[in-house]
Amino acid sequence: RYRKIYLKKVGNKFQSSILDDHKVIKFLKPKIKLGGCIIDCQSSNFFARRDWFSAVFVARTDLSILYDRLEHKGYTGSSLKNNIECELFEVMLLEAYKSFRPKIVYEIYNNTEEDIVENVEFIISILNKKKSVS
Repeated sequence: RYRKIYLKKVGNKFQSSILDDHKVIKFLKPKIKLGGCIIDCQSSNFFARRDWFSAVFVARTDLSILYDRLEHKGYTGSSLKNNIECELFEVMLLEAYKSFRPKIVYEIYNNTEEDIVENVEFIISILNKKKSVS
């Protein structure tokens, strides 16, 4: 659940909110220790080297599709450029590999509605495998 108390500031050059990493971690820690959590996050770097996760999925999108999606959402200027560059240079994927054990990082593509269905099935299968091993 999104709570404004976890924000450091709003309105930087990318017109986005900045999370207070320490407050977010403090809030999540007891919940994650219970297990069964799914966290949807744009960046994994403040979870770096935490043993909380059995799997990390990095959603990727072809640049032309991403550009159109971001434009449709109203992204312009530096926000649009930064998002496209992050995808082009695989920033999120490299961040995930750096932050977590590489064997738990999975790259998935979200270009079409069919991809989404396949990704859900893939994620469920991976989590079920991990659950049966533990």
